[in-house]
Parts: sequence; structure tokens; C-alpha cells
Amino acid sequence: TLLWLLDETVTAMGGRKLKQWIHQPLANKQSIEARQEIVTSFLNDFMLREEIKEAFKEVYDLERLVGRIGFGSAGGRDLAQLRQSLSKVPIIKQLLSESEDTVLQKLGAALEDCEVIWRKLQEAISENPPIAVKDGGVINNGYHERLDQLRDASVNGKKWIAALEQREREITGAKNLKIGYNRIFGYYIELTKSYIHLADESRYVRKQTLANAERYITDELKEKESLILSAEDESLVLEYELFTQVREEIKTY
Repeated sequence: TLLWLLDETVTAMGGRKLKQWIHQPLANKQSIEARQEIVTSFLNDFMLREEIKEAFKEVYDLERLVGRIGFGSAGGRDLAQLRQSLSKVPIIKQLLSESEDTVLQKLGAALEDCEVIWRKLQEAISENPPIAVKDGGVINNGYHERLDQLRDASVNGKKWIAALEQREREITGAKNLKIGYNRIFGYYIELTKSYIHLADESRYVRKQTLANAERYITDELKEKESLILSAEDESLVLEYELFTQVREEIKTY
């Protein structure tokens, strides 16, 4: 077919555009000549054509991505692909604008660089987001302070507990002091009967009495306990909310 013969496109969008042009040819002489001018300009500049073709190889199917964003079904990878694609627009725009051909210069000048969208995606969406948005890891660290706190609590909670245990041993001098957890009482500082006299009563609040030990809570541990226990679930919920906000903001463009 004629399409098979002519189709040297490097993107899905280009393939669809060429097919559309062949199936629905222009009928206006001025429009035909304007298109021919652009095609001729590219034909006459081999290096420019190759450089732009290379840039296009890293551009995803923007039409498909825009459709998914419009329907609200786009995932993290879709937004990452949009970001990757838009990062090539300034390069293509510059290549066209620096051409000696006025036709291509006009083509470059007409391109919108989409910097606002690209910057938003760069700030918000992680480098390699997972397929499922609700699995987490879609939003960048540093994008939202509360999300960063929750992630830190979730990932480093056990490290923090271990460090606190060591610090409390040094402060109280109770070598067998330990920090434990159970589903009913949550986190606690445990001192055996022989070390109870070392408990810092200005900070330690009795939580549970055992046959051979006392369990305490401190304001610091109580604050962290609440954060650690709810961190992962709250993190995933918040991250999904942030992602949908970003997606809706991009949708307005």
C-alpha cells in the first residue's frame, strides 16, 4: 500500500498522522503548498531531520497519555512518560528555531514548551513509579512534608526504636531496659523489678505492671508510637490523594 511505502515514522502519533493524511488528503491548494514547504525543508536538512528523529524516539504516545489523563485513568507511569516526552519539547523547539530555514523557524516558534506541566511532574512524580498507584512510591520525596514524615516513620521506625532503647539505657543506667510492643498496649519501655528505681519519674508514666517488671511510656515514645503505627496506611492514603491532585492539575492543561 501507499502507507506501507511511505511510513518511516518513529512514533505511534506520527504513524496515525500519516495514515490520517493519506485517508483524508488536503483539498486546499494553499494548505497543500504549506505542508509541502515544511516537508521540503526537512528533506533539505539531513542533520536536523536526524536530530529531531532521535528526540522523537524518546517521546511516548502523547495522544494516548492525554486521553488517559482526561478520563482519570492515568497511573504513575503514564505521568512519568508524559514528563519524559515533554522534556524533549524544548530540544525539538530549539533545533527548529536554530534552523536557517524560516519555515522551520516558524514551526519551532509555534511549539508550546509546556514547562509548567513538566516542572510540576518533575517535582511530584518519582523517577520510576510502580504500575499500581495505590502501592505507593509514586510521589517524590521532598514533595510533601507530611508524606515525608510518614515515610520516614514507616521505613525508619524500627531503627528509631532501637536508637531510643540504647539512649534510655545510657540515661537511666538500666542495662536490661528494653522497648517492646504488643497489640493491646502498643509500645512500652520495660524495666525489671531490680531496675525500677532507675525510672525517670519526670518522664516515665506507668503503663502496665507485671509480676517481675514495670512498663512505662514517655511523651516522646507516645508521639512516635502514633506515627509509626499509622504511618504506612496513612502514607498510602495521602500519597494516592496527592497523586490524584497532580493528575487533576495536569488535566486542566
